[in-house]
Amino acid sequence: MENVIRQRAIVDLEEDRLIEEMGKSKKRDVLVIFRVLDIEQQNRIVLKLLKGLETTTKLDVCEHILLMVISHLNISLRDSVLQRLESLRYTSKYDTTRRAALRIIFEITK
Repeated sequence: MENVIRQRAIVDLEEDRLIEEMGKSKKRDVLVIFRVLDIEQQNRIVLKLLKGLETTTKLDVCEHILLMVISHLNISLRDSVLQRLESLRYTSKYDTTRRAALRIIFEITK
């Protein structure tokens, strides 16, 4: 059990580092990184990005990466992201989160 927890912590740390690197990278590099991840890793990264939007932790980085990868998500994940953003757009207590959610929604639906 302890090994599982330790492995999960290592994966979380690696994903956080990956998000930081993606935030510093150009769009082409971000897409290359994102495409080599398996679906499960992509889902976890997207969830972390949405959580970052929600809590305004590195909001700019999260918005930046989401805008780049949104068109490369599978349809069901994209729909889930859109629903979550719609929810954030109306329920977030942070103005910056509401605006970021609106910008990403606009990008998805245009």
